[in-house]
Amino acid sequence: MALMERNKLELPSPREISIASELVLIFHPFNHQIILVLAAYSQPGGVGSHEFVVDYQLVMDACRVITNGRGSDPHLAKKADKRRVPGDTLVLQSGFYVYHLESNTPTTNYEVVTEFAAWKFPEHLPLHWQQLQRSRDDPDLNFLNTSASAMSNWVKGADKRCLITKYNYSIQNAHVIPKDQNDWFVANRMKFRGFGVNQAGINGVSNGMTLRADIRVCLDEHFFVICPAGSEFKLHMVAGNPPYADLLHWRRITLPDRVPIEYLYARFAYTIINWVPADSKPFILSAEISTEVEAVMTKRLQTEKNKKLSKKPEAAGNNINKPANAEDMPVDTPLLISSSESFETTIDSEESFTELQQRWKYQYTEMHPEFAEESVNPPESWIDAHVETPKMLKLKSEYIRKNPQVYQSSATPPGTVRWDEERELLEFIDIASKAKAARSATHLPSE
Repeated sequence: MALMERNKLELPSPREISIASELVLIFHPFNHQIILVLAAYSQPGGVGSHEFVVDYQLVMDACRVITNGRGSDPHLAKKADKRRVPGDTLVLQSGFYVYHLESNTPTTNYEVVTEFAAWKFPEHLPLHWQQLQRSRDDPDLNFLNTSASAMSNWVKGADKRCLITKYNYSIQNAHVIPKDQNDWFVANRMKFRGFGVNQAGINGVSNGMTLRADIRVCLDEHFFVICPAGSEFKLHMVAGNPPYADLLHWRRITLPDRVPIEYLYARFAYTIINWVPADSKPFILSAEISTEVEAVMTKRLQTEKNKKLSKKPEAAGNNINKPANAEDMPVDTPLLISSSESFETTIDSEESFTELQQRWKYQYTEMHPEFAEESVNPPESWIDAHVETPKMLKLKSEYIRKNPQVYQSSATPPGTVRWDEERELLEFIDIASKAKAARSATHLPSE
């Protein structure tokens, strides 16, 4: 009996959704710059159709996001004839539209949110989003995890499979609100939104969902958004990516109750803001990052700086070997310079050579206390260098003197003589040793 074989895989072909060949472009009324680009697809079952559309409610939600919810009468109008799009429209045909905030001032030069940090979470969600608010049975859910790895393990264990494709292999945890947006998360007090108080913050399990690895890439690349579909959620492709359109577009999904609707709306906003064209940003009035986000960002940077400065162990005994300005000399500052780095980029340009010596001395004695002091009378037995240092310096000085080519290059002027830094260090050590001996002599008991 012959072995049965299958044909080679081919590129996916659309079965329900036609390839996006049209766009919905939203223009600013003041300078006619494009402020939003969304891909238009056929409706489900519309393969071969020449009608490409985008969900009208999604477009309105997106426009509210990029204008921070401003306007008393926000509406769309066709760019060609300026006719207002009716509010009861279900799908928006591909084409050119203008987004207005007011009906009586159609050319207002309003601000556009061009980065997520400038977007402010609204006091109230749109009504069709509020209707999807869920309850949660476990009141302690958000207190479980504080690290990204612990969160990932918990979320994948709870979901067991991709929430969209139902695959249970090659699954990953995806942050609903991206973890690199923690400053925004804190500034907008997101841990107080949704279910109780999310003490775990952006790494709380309420901010995680399980996706197949490639679907997570699609999410991170802003291919689709999650938005309301009546009493459920649906996926809506906003990028022109045909292979995934047939899999994801207009697909209804069920999300776990632990994920607050506020987090999903924030992710919707994050994705939409990334579809504001980069080419238009120089020509539109961009919304500024809020003072709250800037304050959180400044505090975080200062905390990180302080934490770096505090990463040094307490010196033994009475800290006799600690320099006076050791607080400004973090232990983790690199002293060894790789060949690809310059001295100036490794050491603070404002740091003097004396300060550098002090910091090196302090670090060395912290790493090798056995060479720094003895168990009896530490101040008088402190040494300035390793016992083998003078010998090695002499050898190095002699070798370089006999072999000048080791420090010369094609750019070295003829007749250049290298400064003998080893000899100078030897003199310094000799002086320090004599001074130490003199100090010790003054403490000897009299006969």
